[in-house]
Amino acid sequence: MYNKNKRTINEVIEDFLGGQNGSTANGTLKSVGGKLYSYNLLIANTNPFIPINKGEIYDYSINTIEEITGYRSTTTRKHIGLIKNAIELQGWNNWETKEINKIDWEEISK
Repeated sequence: MYNKNKRTINEVIEDFLGGQNGSTANGTLKSVGGKLYSYNLLIANTNPFIPINKGEIYDYSINTIEEITGYRSTTTRKHIGLIKNAIELQGWNNWETKEINKIDWEEISK
């Protein structure tokens, strides 16, 4: 399912943007089937039926992350910032950033 060689954070983001699966060595960031996860929390998603340069970034506040996971993960906030920057660097302006609360999370994680 994942690349056999464990990847850096930037390589996993490149994998995600290129439609490939990948995971960091410690598994904190994973690209699987057009979805990007930070500690198993979905942070970005592409639709497999549209071009890879369109999708959604799920922007969780530190308090929402804690409410959902029980942890105040600044690493997840970092991962969200990195994917936002990578999308901006690509010049892809048809990505949508959605601020997510726990109710939204329950809907997108179904």
